[in-house]
Order: sequence, then C-alpha cells, then structure tokens
Amino acid sequence: MPLALLHRIAHARFPHVLTNDADIEAVRVLILAGHVKAAMQVTLDPWGGGPQTGVVVRDITALGRMALMHWRPDGE
Repeated sequence: MPLALLHRIAHARFPHVLTNDADIEAVRVLILAGHVKAAMQVTLDPWGGGPQTGVVVRDITALGRMALMHWRPDGE
C-alpha cells in the first residue's frame, strides 16, 4: 500500500494533505524510506468540520521518484 499511496500522491497537487488513518500509516513508511518530504500538523476538515491531525506531503524526493519508476500496480 505505501507505493500505491506514493503513486496517488505523485498525481496530486502539492501540498497534499492526508487525514485517513490508513494513509497516515502508509505515508509514515514513505517518510522513513526517504520517499517523501512531509510533516504531521493540525489541518482543517475541507467539509467544514473542526481541526484534525493530518500529514502534509510537500514533495516526492528523488528516491521516491525512482521507486515510482520501478513500481508495478499488481504488487509492491
């Protein structure tokens, strides 16, 4: 799942905010692997709710881009 998330992030606009628990767990792996530059911070719910914890992905690193070049959707 982390590389599938990296692929999804690569096709999004930056900064990209993740608030889903599964996405936060997956992006944690990407951060530790050096594939993305991101930080945890309080974000605002786009649907009008209150503040929530999220991870803001600011960029994909060169290492992350290399991982994307070798990623196949059928397996990580």
